[in-house]
Amino acid sequence: MSILVFEKGEIGHWLPEGPDVQGSINLDKLSDVTITSVQDGQSLQYDLSQGQWVNRDIAANSIDGGTY
Repeated sequence: MSILVFEKGEIGHWLPEGPDVQGSINLDKLSDVTITSVQDGQSLQYDLSQGQWVNRDIAANSIDGGTY
């Protein structure tokens, strides 16, 4: 973490850089995500037995919108 202090009248520009600063990251690079054979219409679902988020097809009857 960086702290910048400017006095009145000073102008500063700061561009974050380093290994922790990324414009984007692939989800499968996260330690708790496993993505294989990506297909249209899939979602990430948590698999308790694997302790991982995995990509799976969405079953037509698996989405419950709840009661309103």
